[in-house]
Amino acid sequence: MRSAGATLAVALALAACSGGGGPEAPAAAPEGPAEVYMAVGADATLGIGTESPLVDEWPKVLFRTALPRNTVFVNAAQEGATVADALQDQLALAEEVEPTLVTVWLSRDDLAAGTPVADYERRLGALVHGLRRGGEARVLVANAPDVAGVPPTTLAAYNDAIARVAQAEGAELVDLNALGVEAEPDSQGQARVAEAFASAL
Repeated sequence: MRSAGATLAVALALAACSGGGGPEAPAAAPEGPAEVYMAVGADATLGIGTESPLVDEWPKVLFRTALPRNTVFVNAAQEGATVADALQDQLALAEEVEPTLVTVWLSRDDLAAGTPVADYERRLGALVHGLRRGGEARVLVANAPDVAGVPPTTLAAYNDAIARVAQAEGAELVDLNALGVEAEPDSQGQARVAEAFASAL
């Protein structure tokens, strides 16, 4: 499991060197406190399965292309994480770093594990509620793409649950399912996920 501290250090180094102004240069740093962006998720959020995960993971692409240069980036994702795992570990990290922007993509491992929809919805609601910190953080939540072996009715029930949580907790839904994104995206797919989140900002 990659440590969030290592990812934070890499992100800070990239931010310090990003003044070159190439095609992927983010917006100029605004005045005032730096934004803190945290990614919550599992394998896909770590770029697992791509040739260069530290470069290709979609939160890093989002950080690099769509956020101000002084943004602090923390990838809290864990391999194989379910929402229950994120509640225990990733939320605790969020309470320490107090992010102002959070992205959440957690569905594949719960679907694979057969987590009942009601349990998934309750845990996701608690996670998003905690991440929002009473409205101090903006939270974007992605829904579930097609997962091999998962019946369409189950997938639809999960995505209905995600939509309900987003509405109830004041989060914003990112519809990856409508884009046909794969559950285990390659480098090109990672870029598409980043673009979908960027479009919601």
